[in-house]
Amino acid sequence: MEHNPHHDFDWESGEDAFPHHDKPLVADSRTEARIALVQLAAQGLLLNTPCAVCRESFTQHIARRKLDKKLFALLADDLCAAQTRYTQLVQAQFKENWPWARTNVALRGVLLAASAELTIQPTLPTGVIVEEYMNIAKGFLPPEEVAFVRATLEKLVALIRA
Repeated sequence: MEHNPHHDFDWESGEDAFPHHDKPLVADSRTEARIALVQLAAQGLLLNTPCAVCRESFTQHIARRKLDKKLFALLADDLCAAQTRYTQLVQAQFKENWPWARTNVALRGVLLAASAELTIQPTLPTGVIVEEYMNIAKGFLPPEEVAFVRATLEKLVALIRA
């Protein structure tokens, strides 16, 4: 299906609001890999399907994007292999009045992806990882949910990087 720029026009800036599917969302290939990881995690949550099942078709879909493919593969391998553990870890940080199943899938995807990176990249400074996922959260979530992501990431950092 051919991309029609008339359907995705941002009236305020005069620009196409959505880049073509094979164009990067950001200039940094590592950030782009993290965004793709969040998208993979959210897709699995949305479809109620394990990340590992979604990964093959998702990886084909993003093949032409300019992302750090090694970083994406490293993080996606870990996230898919340990999705249940990360889900339990993140879920344990939620209060009873904020149930996992009723939470935005993008929010859960950000937290799962960040948990995987905090675990699999122990030498990467914590601040770098937290800042990256906070910026990604700002692109997908309203401000009150971004604040929830920050608070939850701080708890996860204390557990994972203790």
